[in-house]
Formats: sequence, C-alpha cells, structure tokens
Amino acid sequence: MSTAPIRIAAKAQPAKYAFIIFHGLGDSGAGWTFLAEYLQRDPALASAQFVFPTAPVRRITANSFAPANAWLDVRSWVSHESVDLEGFMDSMKLVPKLIEEQVAQGIPYERIWIGGFSQGAALTMGTALGFPQRLGGFLAFSGPPSYHWLEHTLCDANKESPIFQSHGSADEIFPASGAEAVHRSFTSKYGFKNHQLKIYDGLGHSISPQLLDDALAFIKANLDAGERAPRPAL
Repeated sequence: MSTAPIRIAAKAQPAKYAFIIFHGLGDSGAGWTFLAEYLQRDPALASAQFVFPTAPVRRITANSFAPANAWLDVRSWVSHESVDLEGFMDSMKLVPKLIEEQVAQGIPYERIWIGGFSQGAALTMGTALGFPQRLGGFLAFSGPPSYHWLEHTLCDANKESPIFQSHGSADEIFPASGAEAVHRSFTSKYGFKNHQLKIYDGLGHSISPQLLDDALAFIKANLDAGERAPRPAL
C-alpha cells in the first residue's frame, strides 16, 4: 500500500511556488520536511508550498533483498552500471502527476521546482532531461554518477532551467568524480545552460548547513527565471 505524500502549505497565502522533493533509499517523505521549514523561513519563499512523496517498499538486491522504501532497486554497491530502469521509469510516472496537481492548484509550471537526494536526485535529473514543459528549477543532492541510460528521454524544454547539483567529496556511495562527470554531460553533451555543481570538502553521502545555505541562495537567484526567459517561437 502506498503512503500519501506529505503536503506543507505556504506560510503566506496564496501559494506562488511549489517544491516537490524526493527522498533517498530507505527514507520517507517525512524525513525531508525539515527542508520546507528551512526554506520557508526566508521571506522570498514564505509563499512556497511543498510536497514530500514516499517511495513504495521494494526488496533491495544489494541489501540481501531486505525491504526498504525505494524509487528503484539497487543491484550492486560496487558497480552503478546496472540500473533498474524498469523500476525507475515506473517511479517517474509519479512526477508528472504531482506536477499537474500543482498546476491545477494555480501554480504555473515555471514556478514548480523538483528536488531530491540520492535516488530522489535521479528522479530530479530524469525530470530535467525529459519533462516536456519548462519548470522552475531542479535541486539534485548526492545523485548517481551517470544518466546515459536516460538519453532516450531527452527533450529541450528545461535546457534553460536552473539546476543546483551538490555532492560531498567524501561520498561513500557515489564518488564525487561521478558528480563532475554528470555536470560535464549535462552542460557539454545535453546542452543545459544554467547548471551549477558544488562539491563540499569532507562531506559524505549527506547534506550540510552550508549546502542548504547555498541551495537557498541559488533558488532565490533563479526563483522566477522561467518567467523572465524569452518564449520559443512556435
């Protein structure tokens, strides 16, 4: 049975922005509600509402088939080349549903941000690559080292959208070199134009107060970037 997403209303109504945040392996939506509290302290984001979905329970191959909340299976902790694409694409079906829910509430696509940690970062970057409408921006914390397995989904809609990608230099799950490779791919190969990568010295597979401060500054600098951008000719 699936768990309903946690929804946190904007402190200042009506809501003008929405953030949809996906957790990592073994976590839940409840584990990330601190992000709403942190961001809503800033007056610029008092009018932001938040959605924190929880992944279904799966048996994780790399954990001796122990059950855990997960957006996709983990087949190995050593090699990240064998990706559970079927599980990932199944989880990706949730993303447009949550986005359209926000649009139905009056939040424009250009004011909807997608974010996530680890497996949630994979959903975030997958959305940046393939979602057909321009969104407000993307926050990818400690994500996997490659997205070549999603190249078939690539479209141009979000190549101007801001992406904040963070990683710890001491990440024990996904090496920081993989984050650098992802940044190169997105900017040089896929053509994303506003993609910032920050590597945090000594940080593991986690986040930090400095990272949160940097993410907030990035969001504020790019809050209405989609509305300022020229529309493509039809």
